Amino acid sequence: MLCFKSSSRKPLSFLQAGNLVNGDSFRHSRRNLDFFVLLAGIEGSLYISQDDVHYTLGPGEFMLLMPGHVHEGYRSSEGRLSYFWCHFRAGDDYQLVDESGVKQYLESLERSGLPKDIYLLPEHGVFANTNRISLEFRQLIDFSMQKPYSNAILDYAASLLALDLTQEYLQQNEKHTVMTRSFCSMIDLQEYIRLHYQEELSVPKLAEQFGYHSNYLSTAYKRATGESLIHYINQTRIAAAKTLLLDTKDSIAVISSRVGYNDSKYFIRIFRQMTGMTPAMFRNVYFRKYINWE
Repeated sequence: MLCFKSSSRKPLSFLQAGNLVNGDSFRHSRRNLDFFVLLAGIEGSLYISQDDVHYTLGPGEFMLLMPGHVHEGYRSSEGRLSYFWCHFRAGDDYQLVDESGVKQYLESLERSGLPKDIYLLPEHGVFANTNRISLEFRQLIDFSMQKPYSNAILDYAASLLALDLTQEYLQQNEKHTVMTRSFCSMIDLQEYIRLHYQEELSVPKLAEQFGYHSNYLSTAYKRATGESLIHYINQTRIAAAKTLLLDTKDSIAVISSRVGYNDSKYFIRIFRQMTGMTPAMFRNVYFRKYINWE
């Protein structure tokens, strides 16, 4: 699998972006472009190949289609399909390297202690923070449709998206190589929270679920991740609330309940602490959802 590598000291050159939505039986056309195409799955499955290697793009996954490489749909989607897309160009210094080359490069950076000022994106990858990536795509599309915005803003917005995905990719590589048993347990804990955030969650209940003492679990989680367990629970719930605020017309009280807060006033206070605005303000800022055809 190839990986796009380039210095991040200069922004990428944004071309266009959108959100493809199809009701049934979409099949990607055959193309060989002179720019990069970044895809991020939202709903359903896109069946697409690059250089005759078959991939399936599902929710929480991304693909990078490389310039000068043939890509096409090898099968029609079934049911509703939705994914974000962004076209961009990179500077002349970019490279396409294989997995062994990526490993050697990261090892050399680790030995040197130099900062990882890079864009590093594989042909196919996953992103854990679906809500944040979705929001960054929405913001990019919003900027692209506002005539007063300069090209620089679009370039930096696209670059932020690529850097966010790069950071996740680097973290996944680091976790794969240096993850301890304790840290693995914390990842399992995060996954449990991600799947059960709508329910009543507390440190004592989570400690009982995973067989730890409450104080030990809180300390171990803080040591492994650098943040408190309560913060992660709230972060997960607020991320889900953002999606509901943008994609539904539910009231603040209903959304509060759907993401695990029985007290809507407490929900509003936590939302404001974590985002700098109330749920209503957030909905007004990001209320538009654009649907574009690639």
